[in-house]
Amino acid sequence: MRKSKRGTREGETAHLVVDATHAEDHRGMWLKEYYAILNAHDPFRLELCRLFKKHKRATITRCPASPSEMALKEYLSRLADKAKAGARNPAEARATERHLVGTGRKGREPPTAMQQDFKEFTERWQLPASAWRANWVHAKCPDLYHSFMAWKQDASVTPRLEVGPSILEITVRPRTVVLPGKEFCFDPSLSSGASARRKLKEIVRHVERDGLTQIREIESEAKRHGWRSLGPAHKDPASRRDLLRRVFEKRILGHSWKEIWKGDEVRSAQKSAGSIERLLGLPPRKRGRPRAEKRTT
Repeated sequence: MRKSKRGTREGETAHLVVDATHAEDHRGMWLKEYYAILNAHDPFRLELCRLFKKHKRATITRCPASPSEMALKEYLSRLADKAKAGARNPAEARATERHLVGTGRKGREPPTAMQQDFKEFTERWQLPASAWRANWVHAKCPDLYHSFMAWKQDASVTPRLEVGPSILEITVRPRTVVLPGKEFCFDPSLSSGASARRKLKEIVRHVERDGLTQIREIESEAKRHGWRSLGPAHKDPASRRDLLRRVFEKRILGHSWKEIWKGDEVRSAQKSAGSIERLLGLPPRKRGRPRAEKRTT
């Protein structure tokens, strides 16, 4: 978390503003940079282009239903069946069915063949499942469908895989840590400087303890809403790109850890790469080179 403090004059109340980064924003930041590496890779870019052009006639206005939406639709259908069975007349039965089954989101979903092709593309390039399937955990439009609809607006440009927008409502905002102003009287004719300094340290400890308590409360609330602190390495774009490039070389190019890290500790490298792969939601690594790479070598 980043902290910023406003200067105060004697007797005023100090304010400490604590900012945080949402977990989904954090994941999206890494995914965006990983996708940039994939988009610069010719075999990936060409196959993505073929995939989008294959389905360029598809008209879609919404992403595929998520597993939770499908479960809700099935549940509402069962309720509708029970309601129809107990309805007093056919008109009441039809009205009940329209109300229950029509509760879900409206729009034209992608054709079944398109959904299957997007799924296979995701698996072939070891992308996160959220790239083709809606997921309530990440609460976002699947990246492939978002990218496809963006490309359809201007099919003259080269398709690119982009991170879909999140539909999460950010409920945690920066809060102010209030540090009440403290003061005391020091009369050098009645007390020594040493006693004044002891009094000052006592006040500082009290103010610090009160401020840290408020910070911990803000952090606890933030974590409950999916926020997290960013480590120093995560704030450095060059370090992020370097680590993501090595994940790409291992997963897509099929290089060995010794080839990738060039003298660095392999075990430490595997641990770092593994943590980033879990953050991105990538599937377990496959052995050998992906089929798309074999076709180009």
